[in-house]
Amino acid sequence: MWSVALLPAVAYAANDKAPHFHQGKLAPYEIGPPSLMLSSDDETELRAGNPIMQTVVADDSCTRRLIMVRDIEAPAQVVMGRILDIKNYPRMVQGVDRVRNYLEASNPDGTQEVRSVYDIHVLHFKLRYFMKHVYDPAQRCLVFHLDYERQSDLDDSVGYWFLMPQGRSTTRVFYSCDTKLRGWFPAPVYNLLGKAALKQATTWVHGESLKEWALVQQKHSAEGAPKRFFRRMQEAWDDAQTAKPLPEFRVPSLNDWLEKRRAAGPGARRSSPPSQPVGTGSERAVSGRQPPLLFTRMPRPLSRCQREGARGGAWAARAAACAPPPLCS
Repeated sequence: MWSVALLPAVAYAANDKAPHFHQGKLAPYEIGPPSLMLSSDDETELRAGNPIMQTVVADDSCTRRLIMVRDIEAPAQVVMGRILDIKNYPRMVQGVDRVRNYLEASNPDGTQEVRSVYDIHVLHFKLRYFMKHVYDPAQRCLVFHLDYERQSDLDDSVGYWFLMPQGRSTTRVFYSCDTKLRGWFPAPVYNLLGKAALKQATTWVHGESLKEWALVQQKHSAEGAPKRFFRRMQEAWDDAQTAKPLPEFRVPSLNDWLEKRRAAGPGARRSSPPSQPVGTGSERAVSGRQPPLLFTRMPRPLSRCQREGARGGAWAARAAACAPPPLCS
């Protein structure tokens, strides 16, 4: 029986001065929520704290990939903070020896880009590869693939993180990764970089997120009430900024309804303001800052002298003296 320890080391060597052998063989992941349906049994497993593994179809509609799903008892910002802490992967992720970020940039579309070089070991094999990460804060999604401008020991690699808040302090994590090696490697290496790597990824994120959340709670418990109040207000504001805006809607104008009431006369049947917009002039878009409503003064009820004015004489003179002013236009 052969031993992996006796296998020769891989002859390939990464080169940051030369481009990769191709521009991508594996279909990259797209930013956005996964196309995944969870059954009631899956939901039961997730609520019990157990991860589940599902098969999804890639964006090319041909490739099938594995995706891990797990619920973590920590806010989404804490979980994503652990995932984005790439330079500390050697401390958090088993098998990662060294990581160095060589480019960090913000793109015009609001996404953030980080390029890193990884040194890892799998059994007795040492590999180096260059990875490009793209993070979308609005969608809480991170996708990555090889930096094809530099030559890596891996043939190709693509991956995906997506976070779905399940409450103020619970997050559902979706993770998927697909890796292709160059040359011959024993089956245990493929297993460690495949299904085993999927399970390990959600495991280390779960453990590190719980530790970080415990430290955050400990720090917050030492705060005074005013500071804690303003911190929570700031967190709510940050959540509102990253949330998707509500669709624009329109409401009827109260001024137009009052004009129609006056034009109909006192004998018109009373009705409430319309619930739907009526015509172009009775609408106003509710988006951003709204102009103030202009309210029209309603007519006052008739006084006794006005009601008796029809009798003539002194009552008519008094009725003319206390007549109400005309309605403003």
